[in-house]
Amino acid sequence: CMQLVGVSTVLTASALVDRIKDQGVDIKAVECEWVMLDQLAKQFSKKEKLIALAKSYLGWGELERAKIQDTAVVLFTSGSESRPKAVPLHHANFLANMRDYNRFFFFRDDDRILGMLPPFHSFGLAGGTILPLCMGIRVVYHSNPTEGAILSSLVSRYRATLIFATPTFINGMLAGGRTGDLESIRILVTGAEKCPEYLYGKIGEAYP
Repeated sequence: CMQLVGVSTVLTASALVDRIKDQGVDIKAVECEWVMLDQLAKQFSKKEKLIALAKSYLGWGELERAKIQDTAVVLFTSGSESRPKAVPLHHANFLANMRDYNRFFFFRDDDRILGMLPPFHSFGLAGGTILPLCMGIRVVYHSNPTEGAILSSLVSRYRATLIFATPTFINGMLAGGRTGDLESIRILVTGAEKCPEYLYGKIGEAYP
């Protein structure tokens, strides 16, 4: 996949790389530059951070002058039928998604998204990453969407109000969580698979 799209640099974190190594994967076999963001962050001085903060408030001149390609991201199919296929998504695709979200949902200043879906899927990338970045919405992340009990407890702890998830993961949260864990949720968006009727019923019973 990396050779297909010409990837030369990987931005990642030391903890993830260590976990991959523990699984017996030799990352040196991948011919590219590995940049550990957690290590890179330590190299910025307080002065540089303050300058960057000031720039974020003073203007968008540098971004307006930047030459940006049409393609924002390349996702890959699962490869269940043949080799994974590269699917390019443009900035316009994501901006259209953001306009749709903004059209159908009224976002509030106190909203918090529970981010659980992997970013290698367009639904997870749009709802869990692009949306909070574009709309300035706070987000709470958990890396494993199958851990329903933990996800439910995170909703309760951080008073999350928005969830973007598959019906399977939502069902896991309802089954594994405690009564009242999800009471702060005001918008629940499902996708990637058909939502069964029984799940609508379970949500209605738990949160009428």
